[in-house]
Amino acid sequence: MDRENIKHLLSKFKAGTASEEEKAFLELWYAQFKDAEGHEYLLADRLADASEIWANLPVYNEQKKTVKLWRRIAAAAAIIITLGAGIYFTQNQKAKVYDNDIAPGGNKATLTLANGNIISLSEVKTGVVIDASKLTYDDGSAVGPLNALDPLSPARRAGRSPEGEGWQTLTTPKGGIYSIILQDGTKVWLNSDSKLEFFSDYRNKLQRIVKLTGEAYFEAAKDKTKPFLVESNGQRVTVLGTHFNISAYRGESIKTTLLEGSVSVRQAAPVRSLSYRGDDGDGAIILKPGQLAINAASNIRVQAADLEKEMAWKNGYFRFNQEGIQDIMRKLSRWYNIEVAYQGNITTEKFTGTVNRDKNISEVLLMLEQTKGVHFKIEGRKVTVIP
Repeated sequence: MDRENIKHLLSKFKAGTASEEEKAFLELWYAQFKDAEGHEYLLADRLADASEIWANLPVYNEQKKTVKLWRRIAAAAAIIITLGAGIYFTQNQKAKVYDNDIAPGGNKATLTLANGNIISLSEVKTGVVIDASKLTYDDGSAVGPLNALDPLSPARRAGRSPEGEGWQTLTTPKGGIYSIILQDGTKVWLNSDSKLEFFSDYRNKLQRIVKLTGEAYFEAAKDKTKPFLVESNGQRVTVLGTHFNISAYRGESIKTTLLEGSVSVRQAAPVRSLSYRGDDGDGAIILKPGQLAINAASNIRVQAADLEKEMAWKNGYFRFNQEGIQDIMRKLSRWYNIEVAYQGNITTEKFTGTVNRDKNISEVLLMLEQTKGVHFKIEGRKVTVIP
């Protein structure tokens, strides 16, 4: 919680307009910081006399040096509140600690080349750059010896059919994330448990075509003469140059979110002809920035996008907005590489909040557990959800 948000809450409390949840948050905040920077916030900004505010908090007790949570929020040790531009979780540091814990994911990926070589990419790097004659990491360092990589060797592609000609694949496992810059300068960030396929001589084709399984954010380089196509589970997105996100995990609806420019979205079979120039024709839906297309059961509907939610994974956090526990656990299973099981009836409660993806899973589960009454058990890499 930053200074401006604290100042805003204190001003509301002094004016008598703070909600019960906001008062409860102030109580937790004071309990956590009163011996360090808490008073500095108050005194340095001269918002109010400390004793005036804290004496009026319903359950503050200076003599016992403890703070009990407001009874009307059921003694929760984590509170979700909305402040300014975001939604925040705040947790009691003395709360339950899980016996086991699981670290978050990180930079993990493999690159399969047209010659069949598979490269395990460095976990201390964040991305790889594809060039016509070499492969490098995004900091300029070499990926490996060129004779081992041989990404564009014509001899390797001799005799292949157009459908299989020179495909290369960037793959992230569960718990992995990586970025790639393609030969035309298009930048792609790949989320966990995802796969991006592209031609080894992608730059020289009549169309720039890639295949996606999983989730990726694209910043497609502009080229009016060569459309950029993304195929995923029977859907085709066509652009000339723009910024967009596609989530196309198997068994889930395909979601296409547009941040900049325009794209067309349609149901489509994979491109088979190398002369295809991206004419989508009838049935294509044109998205505008800030719109989300949801493709489910061969039906595409368009709605306003929650851009913060859809882009949270790329920006390094989870953002839940009235989501069920099964949807949340699917996301956690991909990032933490866990198996999820359910014991008893599955809660129908909806969860809202934001948490960094660099946290151990115990911290995320603790926040969920203390806000809605759901419980968890960690056994190795298996997490059981308990009512």
